[in-house]
Amino acid sequence: MDNMERHIILGTDFWTDCDDVAAIRLACRFAKQKLWTLEGVVLNACMAYSAPALGGFLAHEGVSCPVGIDREASDFGGNPPYQKNMAALCPSPLTNDACEDGTALYRRILSRVPDGTAEILEIGYP
Repeated sequence: MDNMERHIILGTDFWTDCDDVAAIRLACRFAKQKLWTLEGVVLNACMAYSAPALGGFLAHEGVSCPVGIDREASDFGGNPPYQKNMAALCPSPLTNDACEDGTALYRRILSRVPDGTAEILEIGYP
């Protein structure tokens, strides 16, 4: 299989810690090196700055892909500052309201990926 035939959907909580930031940075690097196609990122935890922070970070890394969000996943507790700080550091016009529903994005990507296959990498709350 040619590396570019690998279609990746990344699921992330992008919530309280740095593991998701590191994983997204790696995913962006692999996409820019044409090791795979990053088809989309789905946020499976939702805070006020989730989409703006992720959108800004993706743009800062030079990657463009759709972002989906589970708007109902807001009950994990806490209000860590790093999303708000990230959104300020890497401004993005992306908003939580502008994001496609996460399940809808998964389904849309899976329906159009050649031969119906995609690899789902989940680093957040499944």
